[in-house]
Amino acid sequence: LYIGHIRAITDRIYNLLTNLLLWATAQTGRISFKPESFSIAEVVNENLRLAKGGAGEKKIRLQADIPEELQVHADKNMISTVVRNLVSNALKYSSPGGKVEIRVSGNGHDEQADFVELSVSDNGVGMDNNTLEKLFRIDQNPSMPGTADEKGTGLGLIICKEFVEKNGGRIWAESREGKGSVFRFTMEKSG
Repeated sequence: LYIGHIRAITDRIYNLLTNLLLWATAQTGRISFKPESFSIAEVVNENLRLAKGGAGEKKIRLQADIPEELQVHADKNMISTVVRNLVSNALKYSSPGGKVEIRVSGNGHDEQADFVELSVSDNGVGMDNNTLEKLFRIDQNPSMPGTADEKGTGLGLIICKEFVEKNGGRIWAESREGKGSVFRFTMEKSG
């Protein structure tokens, strides 16, 4: 009992410090920006492996539908941070027994498209329109406790927005209370 509580507090502090460091580094322009071509499926699968423990605790099914051969051109570390944050949030706001899906949609399968759209969806608690409008704003902090009372820093989505925009993409969310959320972002397609 105590060990679980200590672990939760330690995880929360670690996430806060990591997000603060990432955000401060991005704000000062000291974060290195190194775009390269890479398999987006590889990044997604790596982050899903990291998320398996948290998903297992809440009995949440993780599912990805990303073509292995699909290459994007972006800063791999930044995109990995975005995927990790979005998956972490999806798990946080999903009820036990839920599902989190990651997909490439729209022009991701189109040979002529310049951009790939990646979505992370859950069937969790969802959000009202007021919360949805404040998500990516630093002056508003709509961070709410997760379904197992998980805490957030309020900086994760701000960092996601900064990193996606640094890579020339855009990020947005769609949600309905009680029905879940879908977070989408675009990246430049390689090739």
